[in-house]
Amino acid sequence: MLFSKEKVYFAVGNTNLIIRIEMIDLVKMLIITFLGARLLLALKIYHLKELILICFVCFVSCVLKEKSKNENTENTEKTENTEKTVNTEKTENSIIVIDIANTINKKGNKISYLNDISDISQDIRLIPIETNDSILFKHVIIVGITEEYIVAHDGNIGVNKIAVYLINKNSGKVASIIDRRGQGPGDYLRIANVFVNTKDNTIFLSDNVKINEYTFDGEFLKSIKNDSIDALRILSDDNFAVSFSPLVNQDYALGIYDKSWVLKRKSIPKLKIKEKFDMVYFDAIFNFNNDFFYKLAHSDTLYRFTSEFDEPYLVHSKGRYTIPFDIKANREMTEKYGNRYVQYDFGYLISKYYFLTYYYNNKFYSEIWNIEESSLLFKSIYGRDGRHPGIPVIIGEEIINVWPSYVKNNYLYCIIENEDALKIMPSLPEDTNPIILEVKLK
Repeated sequence: MLFSKEKVYFAVGNTNLIIRIEMIDLVKMLIITFLGARLLLALKIYHLKELILICFVCFVSCVLKEKSKNENTENTEKTENTEKTVNTEKTENSIIVIDIANTINKKGNKISYLNDISDISQDIRLIPIETNDSILFKHVIIVGITEEYIVAHDGNIGVNKIAVYLINKNSGKVASIIDRRGQGPGDYLRIANVFVNTKDNTIFLSDNVKINEYTFDGEFLKSIKNDSIDALRILSDDNFAVSFSPLVNQDYALGIYDKSWVLKRKSIPKLKIKEKFDMVYFDAIFNFNNDFFYKLAHSDTLYRFTSEFDEPYLVHSKGRYTIPFDIKANREMTEKYGNRYVQYDFGYLISKYYFLTYYYNNKFYSEIWNIEESSLLFKSIYGRDGRHPGIPVIIGEEIINVWPSYVKNNYLYCIIENEDALKIMPSLPEDTNPIILEVKLK
């Protein structure tokens, strides 16, 4: 029980139910209970404990009923003046369920309905990235696709200059390099996140302190100082959708800004993390086809959103394989107990397919789901003898395994690393850069 000057709060048992009673209502209740007890004594009725409890419950019930009516009226009157933060709108579309718990231990013919990627694709194309002494990638990260270019940077910090590369989609030649690492005007400290603005042919680059905008030729345009933004996308109405960095004090995960960088709304509340938790998870915004999606690192729900509303779109159903938050957020606990649960689950939506990866029991799982039927089509397990990550693709006489690293419209893009690249194209130099595989789905 908690007292304030005007209200009294009751906690019911071990539940999370809190009953709030105005102080004047409590005084009324005590007076009525006292008078009722005196009357019962005069009538020589001695089962006071039970009868007083009944009176108490009846009175509280009446108070709460009246209070609920008043508060509903109050809330209705104040709706127009209330600042909008979270606006989750229900639609007629049902939520897609990816039932990991029910399929995680299925083997063999029960789940492998696809032989190779040709079963769901209509065309594939190889794009070898230009290789020379000044352009040597260790790990290619694709950050955007335009009509003419594949935009990428090297994910292995320190191996290459920390730069953004525009690669011609037809020839694989590097058409432009944005390399402005430094502390002067127009420079960046590091590459934290990159977004390609295909409407204006510009590139936004965040270094966790500011967001710089450049032309495709590397010309600096402007800078927005903002140390709270992690990922960035431009919506169909030209508003900015951002995910807030977990390193800053933000109660919400998603923000919508207008073209002038004025905050319009925040949405999707973050989980409260205890101070002793020592693992930090960065979240991101993804756009599949023409829709925009967001998934918290600690959540099993993928949200679809616009400037005006959010809605749950897809859920990873893990059942007993869901990792407890206290374990997931603590490095030592994760190392000790984490292999018992599904972790690091992430998926790409493209066409009617969902390409899902996750880690469980010291193995990496790659799965392809049909989201129209919520059915599992393919599973590959890495970490077990004779298995390889990804889905097979047949190129000439060689069979290699691939997995999408970027998707756009009806296309997925996979990275074929050095060893496999030389198998399928022996004419490439020994220190060749990776090959990008473009797959057009049926």
